[in-house]
Amino acid sequence: MSLTSRNHLHLVARLLATALIAVATCVGGSISIASASGRLLAAPINTVLNGTGAPAASLGSNGDFYIDKKSFNMYGPKANGHWPLPVSLRGPIGLMGPVGLSGKVVTAAGGVIAGERGATGAKGETGTAGPSGPSGTPGAVGPIGLTGAPGSAGPAGSPGSSGAGSPGATGATGATGATGPVGPVGPTGPAGATGASGSSSIQVVDLLSSAGGAWTISSSSPAKSASAGFGNLEANKSYQFTIYLTDRLAAVLDNAAASSVEVTGDNSASVQFNSVYAYGKVSSPSFANAYTISEVITGTVVTGSASATNLTVKFIDGTGWSSFNANTLAGRAYIQQVGSVS
Repeated sequence: MSLTSRNHLHLVARLLATALIAVATCVGGSISIASASGRLLAAPINTVLNGTGAPAASLGSNGDFYIDKKSFNMYGPKANGHWPLPVSLRGPIGLMGPVGLSGKVVTAAGGVIAGERGATGAKGETGTAGPSGPSGTPGAVGPIGLTGAPGSAGPAGSPGSSGAGSPGATGATGATGATGPVGPVGPTGPAGATGASGSSSIQVVDLLSSAGGAWTISSSSPAKSASAGFGNLEANKSYQFTIYLTDRLAAVLDNAAASSVEVTGDNSASVQFNSVYAYGKVSSPSFANAYTISEVITGTVVTGSASATNLTVKFIDGTGWSSFNANTLAGRAYIQQVGSVS
């Protein structure tokens, strides 16, 4: 595995671990960590495993996640003793840009961790050649060559009727004069356009309610509850994002209940996303009978010409179950710029 792949895997694992700790804190749950000697004897929830290749059915407990280090696929959460189909952690390949500055990771507490210096990237393609400069002015005309020597006199003609001889032959042409000096070189053409920007550091945002205060949803019919806008993204840029959203419920969710999420952007931004849904019971000293709905949302956004573009996450109650089941929403978003849009 290359150094770049290992750094990518370490970053994803660190982000997942941070997000899962944040989720467990929201619901008052506990986290068990897998180690070389086995599991700790604690509630089997929010554990991130890793290995090479797809996970065996015997690996992990219900609610665990698993990262395939070879393919960068994420499985989970495990449910009913089975691993669901994986979700790829690889984003689309961005445009090749110049060598960027050293990457930085901004922690939830606001600190900055300097990333390891990455390997030198491949040499970018040569830019398009500029247009040809105008032709130089013609050089000055060279001096006139010397006059050639006179030709030899022709033989005397026989006397004509008038007694005069015929004209002699024309003399040889003189030598060509020297070539004039070369004219000046024309000006250099303009430089080619600058290449696209490379990837930036990761932005970490805790999601808040658009209405202020606690983020909840309560409706007896299908409804949506939106987060406050977040991101403050630059104009004409492309980004990747991962969002972890949790809804803590006061009671068990009816089998007929339905919920989902959507991500939108303002200022004519183009947003595409996928989500993975999980539901389960959380056991902890603080919340003995807490139930959670968990969503992992991954996607991309391309901003328009307007600056300060924001994203919004909407939690959707598809059947009106939230009116009789008290709940509290919480989440965290990770956003990274991956390129520019011309």
